[in-house]
Amino acid sequence: MTEAVLFHHVQGRTPGVDALAAALRAGGHEVHVPDLFDGHRPATIEDGVAFVRGVDDDEWARRVDAAMAGRPDDVVTIGISWGAAIAQRLAQQWPGVRGAVLLESFVAVDAHWSFGPWPTAV
Repeated sequence: MTEAVLFHHVQGRTPGVDALAAALRAGGHEVHVPDLFDGHRPATIEDGVAFVRGVDDDEWARRVDAAMAGRPDDVVTIGISWGAAIAQRLAQQWPGVRGAVLLESFVAVDAHWSFGPWPTAV
């Protein structure tokens, strides 16, 4: 079926994120769930936002690039809340991404920090 990369929200790779991945796998999809927080699971959304802000943008880019390394063309990105912005940026800018599922968030294409237009192939 589809190969997908699922990006978690600001509370990290929680059991709920893993349950979503399991449900997608049960539907026949291959789903990768990178833990961009390296096991850290903030207790609250506020703690998660503080954690995200405490990490340099270049480091986030490195972690996302590592998560996408070796992925084939025709991969789909999926993101939950904070992870939706990552999934959207990849869908709009990463070669080989052919679709995106954005849960609980998105970035408007005309926002001052948008990722540009949607490619026709996505």
